[in-house]
Amino acid sequence: MHPSELQSFNQALLKLLTLIYQCDQRIRLSEQDFVDDIAEGMEWHSRIPIDMYRAEAVIKARQALDSDNIKPFLIELKADLQADPALAMQLARQMVDVDGELNHNEEEILTLLEEKILVATV
Repeated sequence: MHPSELQSFNQALLKLLTLIYQCDQRIRLSEQDFVDDIAEGMEWHSRIPIDMYRAEAVIKARQALDSDNIKPFLIELKADLQADPALAMQLARQMVDVDGELNHNEEEILTLLEEKILVATV
């Protein structure tokens, strides 16, 4: 994967995982640890430090959830997640499983990923 494509994928992946752990409005340490581990393993090639990017991702995810714009939020990530759709889906499922609960928004996100966003690539 080309470095710019990898960077775009990493940014989209962080936004996706942030959306998932924010969607039940209860952020658990285990969820934060999961995203921290993913972020620490990423190759990051941006002028924006990863911590600042993650803070921005939290704001954008919260705005999408508060305005009930989950689908448009995911559609914005679609092209970048196509760099490795199988990994994106795998990590999304793992993120959902971290707290052991599946709420309505998490279920909606997984369904949208499977049927609309990563369709025919997973």
